[in-house]
Amino acid sequence: MPSRVPRSARSTGRITPHHSAISRRRDAALPGMVECDRRGTIVSISSVAGPQDLRPPTACAGTRFAAYAMSESLREEVAPYGVRVTVIAPGAVEAELLSHTFGKVGRARCEEWKKTNASTATATVAEAVRYAHARPKEVCVRELAPAGSRQQV
Repeated sequence: MPSRVPRSARSTGRITPHHSAISRRRDAALPGMVECDRRGTIVSISSVAGPQDLRPPTACAGTRFAAYAMSESLREEVAPYGVRVTVIAPGAVEAELLSHTFGKVGRARCEEWKKTNASTATATVAEAVRYAHARPKEVCVRELAPAGSRQQV
């Protein structure tokens, strides 16, 4: 891409790994769930950044929205077999990832944002996964979006 294109708009190789991870998980888990057990729960981690207009980073938001869309399509395909698909789409999560992504300007923007918006603990995201999985077999929690109480997005 030309250097005039903002760094955040470049994919930097994120799209293929995220898409592949979803596909590999699906291919590994589904045969047993569909053919043998006729039950199970697949959980995809997305982000509220997917459907929102959050900048930067464009590629990151795009891959999160793709994860959401792929999971929704998969849910429709496997629902007749009793397999549940849940999307966990947290708000900003306090994670190590922010310390080595987005470049200096992006990290500074994240740090500034965190001063007025409470980030979500990773344990809260894990609890959302546990909650979705623990529902009765006949209940599918399609989406959970845990976020800090003060997060506006």
